[in-house]
Amino acid sequence: MITLHENEKIIAKVRKHWFVIFTEGLFLLFLVLAPIFFFLLSGNKGGAITPFFVLLYLAWLLAVWIIFFVLWTDFYLDVLLITDSRVVDIEQIGLFARDMAELRYENIQDIRVEIGGIIATLLNFGNLHIQTAGVQKEFVIKHIPHPDQVKDLISAQQHAAFPQKPT
Repeated sequence: MITLHENEKIIAKVRKHWFVIFTEGLFLLFLVLAPIFFFLLSGNKGGAITPFFVLLYLAWLLAVWIIFFVLWTDFYLDVLLITDSRVVDIEQIGLFARDMAELRYENIQDIRVEIGGIIATLLNFGNLHIQTAGVQKEFVIKHIPHPDQVKDLISAQQHAAFPQKPT
């Protein structure tokens, strides 16, 4: 997946906040229960569950399970690695694609934290914007827990790698 450089150490691994997969899971739970509510509200006289309905519902459950699997894979494999010489952002795109971006500390110019909304404020998660001198000007790492601490950790590693010279 990722090859570390010689003598490089991983300082921290940061994944998305749990609330992201929780909200997606709640939506999928609604999708699991929706056919049952529609069946009950359809005015089915006699209340008999037909084998055809069971077959359709099981196919529906299988589809929702596959969607959950894809969402969980995306959630679990999206990771921000902070090493002693660089920051690596790995973003899983679907099941078979991955985007990896490497930010060397000498190219980082600015780090900004964005926390939007009451839930993000209460649960302390947000987006981390890293401004670089490279071709891609800004990297955005979304929905990470404790973004202020991650920003401070990256800044500390950057200062440790390139100490300021006294003037």
